[in-house]
Amino acid sequence: PHFALRVAVLARPDLDGAPLVLAAPPGARPLVLDASPEAAARGVRPGMGLREVPLLCPDATALPPHPAREAAAAERVLAGLAALSAAVEADAERPGHWYVDL
Repeated sequence: PHFALRVAVLARPDLDGAPLVLAAPPGARPLVLDASPEAAARGVRPGMGLREVPLLCPDATALPPHPAREAAAAERVLAGLAALSAAVEADAERPGHWYVDL
């Protein structure tokens, strides 16, 4: 869970453990795509408008998604899993989830 958000934190390790939201990219509808457990504990949920976030969690930091970094990280995870098993399948509906036949 939270794969895209965890990839975004790789660029800002100082924010690890802070309340974070993964915001929709510029030009898209301003929604929360994901929320860290710290933000979720304060009521922030995926799908809510970004304007609602400061009301629930004033110290939350919004991070943009990085599709290229996410794809690169997913490839590294896939390579590591492929070293464990020849049968690895990515879940097309849930990025950051893989099925591994051990």
